[in-house]
Amino acid sequence: MSSQEKNVLAYLISTILTFALYFLWVGRRHASGAFAGEAGNMLLGRAVLGMIGVGIVLAIVLQILTAILNAMITGDKQQLDFEDERDRMIRFRSLEISYYLQGAVLIAAMILLARGGSTFAVINTIVAAFAVAALSESLVRLFLYRRDA
Repeated sequence: MSSQEKNVLAYLISTILTFALYFLWVGRRHASGAFAGEAGNMLLGRAVLGMIGVGIVLAIVLQILTAILNAMITGDKQQLDFEDERDRMIRFRSLEISYYLQGAVLIAAMILLARGGSTFAVINTIVAAFAVAALSESLVRLFLYRRDA
């Protein structure tokens, strides 16, 4: 498995953990009625900001752990991590698919808003759009790396 694949796998794991924790936390709070009223919108905004922070930290930590584990297993002291034309094409292709999916879900969120959907539903639809986009990007990248291997 190449270093690019390991990095994508670490990012995929951090993405799954981040969004799973977010939706679990929000789901529990929603069931208890915590998002009702104006204070609920503030709580939801804080939850999204917290998810972004947790996601960034988790992605960095998993990238570092992946590099350390790779060095321990392979014995490589220095990991050469350069990006060639194939890597750029795989990245661009996966981002393209990700952007299309994200755009489609964002349009669905706006339709939901136009039809009278709640702020809670719209914000979580947008968060789901980012989750779908991030997961699809990682899965497409892994698929393309494995296909070309």
